[in-house]
Amino acid sequence: AMERGGGVTGITYGLTDINYATGGMHPGEMVVIGARPGMCKTAFALSTSIKAAKSGKGVGFISLEMEAKTLVKRAITDIAYDWNVKVPYTDLITGRVSRRDFDALIVANQDREKLPLWIEQQSGLTLSDLRVKIDRMREDAARAGQTLDLIVVDYLQLLSASGRYS
Repeated sequence: AMERGGGVTGITYGLTDINYATGGMHPGEMVVIGARPGMCKTAFALSTSIKAAKSGKGVGFISLEMEAKTLVKRAITDIAYDWNVKVPYTDLITGRVSRRDFDALIVANQDREKLPLWIEQQSGLTLSDLRVKIDRMREDAARAGQTLDLIVVDYLQLLSASGRYS
C-alpha cells in the first residue's frame, strides 16, 4: 500500500472517502450495505459495481428483487452521469429525455456492454441456486478472459431456504 501510494489496496468503491477509510473491498470480505427502505441501497451497490468494473475488475451483480432490465437502465444513467449527461432514471423510464441525451445513453449502453459486469436477476433463489449462478458467471468471465473479482447480491434477505432447511 505504501509503494502504490493511493491507499486503495482492494477493489474500489468509486467513492474517495469510503476508499480512504477502508482501502477498498478486499478478497474474502463480506460487505453489508444497510439502510432504511428507499434510501438507494441498490443504486449505491450498482454504482459501486460499475466503478469496480471500470477499474478492470470482473463483477457479478445478482438481484433477487429488481429486474435485470431495470438495473441496466439504472447503470446506463449512472455511466452517462460520469460524462456530465444528467438524465434521471425516472426521466428515462417515462420518456422525458431529449434526443441528444438519448443518443448519449445509447453510447453509455455500448460502454456498459464492454465492462466486465454481469447482471443477473431471479427471485426465489436458494443458496444452492445462488452458487450455481455465481459458477455460471465465473465461467462467463473466463470465456471473456476475465476473472470474477466481486460478487454483489442485492437483497440477500430474499434468499429462500433450500428444502433441507425450509
